[in-house]
Amino acid sequence: MPVLWTVQSLGELEIAGVVRADAGVPDVVQALRPDIALVCCDPGNEEQVLGALRRMREHGRHQCDALLVVTRPRPDVVLTIARLGVFSCLVAPVDPGTLRELLGVWLGRWRLAGRKEPDAPLDQEEVNLLVHGPGPTGDRRPPATSTLGLVAMVLHDSTAPLSATEVGRRCNLSSVASRRYLKQLVDRGSAVMTVQYGKTGRPRHLYGWASRLMPG
Repeated sequence: MPVLWTVQSLGELEIAGVVRADAGVPDVVQALRPDIALVCCDPGNEEQVLGALRRMREHGRHQCDALLVVTRPRPDVVLTIARLGVFSCLVAPVDPGTLRELLGVWLGRWRLAGRKEPDAPLDQEEVNLLVHGPGPTGDRRPPATSTLGLVAMVLHDSTAPLSATEVGRRCNLSSVASRRYLKQLVDRGSAVMTVQYGKTGRPRHLYGWASRLMPG
């Protein structure tokens, strides 16, 4: 397997690394049984990559997520990749920091699913986080392509204001890190911070998506 670059293990997950389509991606995935496979798609071998993705989805094969790194992607190829259920598609050359952040977002989704009992139903916010679909409101939903994007997506999809601790719990972040990202969103005007005073104790700082909390 010609590994182009490797990513350190993320917690309890197995990552196959990056392989080219002509390396027999479905067979590599079947042998290693990873949780996510990173696949390169170069100009001229798009059909080979699409064929590999279709084989990976065949009944009886080990099922895992796929993240594609595509050089000079064509619109028809990207649309087909999306219809085959690929987690995400990055345009080469890829910055290692961007790749690591995207894998962190994927890990947050994976852990969310792992926390649920097999028969326990998901609520709307959890469904939105897992499938990256459009939120229930009409305003534009931020993409979760970075840690900041994941925090923004969680805040966008929440029907009520959240504390930094609550956001951190949903994003697998500490309260300190969560508060730092929330401040960035407030500074950009994407989020609004309000203060909730109780009868006793310190006031609570709550964060909400700006278009939902502000008129107009």
